[in-house]
Amino acid sequence: MKRDDQRLILWIAGGIVALRVAGPLLSSIDRIFQGLGISQSAAAASLEAMKRDPQSFWNGQYWRNVSKRTPGGLVKILTNAAVNDLWASLNKAFGYFNDDETAAIAAFRKHIRTQTQLSYFSEWVAKNAGVDLLTWLEGSGYPNDRLSAEEIDIITQYVKKLPVT
Repeated sequence: MKRDDQRLILWIAGGIVALRVAGPLLSSIDRIFQGLGISQSAAAASLEAMKRDPQSFWNGQYWRNVSKRTPGGLVKILTNAAVNDLWASLNKAFGYFNDDETAAIAAFRKHIRTQTQLSYFSEWVAKNAGVDLLTWLEGSGYPNDRLSAEEIDIITQYVKKLPVT
């Protein structure tokens, strides 16, 4: 093997090693930037888009708009007992010193069976707690940070798979 061929092989091998080392390092740097708010994760970008989207099932008017398009105007919403239980479960999941994100996500899985039910709950929270549900779930920073954008995305992906009504 010629010397130039050996050099080429060493350069290629060195490049592969450098890429293998740099990949996780760049990923770590990206996560640090996201944590500092310098860059935004895909889940965070999706969360911001859902907040602005009037057709999102996170919007309290979504269930009303769907009912206008449904024969007879019938959509599935939550009972008062289910709404109160879901709200109580969410409030119990978030504490001053520690949060139980798993319990919060489980509360949605327990009660929400349709997209219109989540919308109805969002409207209920806005009327009774005076806050947008997505904004409340996200929190306003320490000590009121509740769910990350990635955790809210878990709920969103679950609800997307549910029937509209």
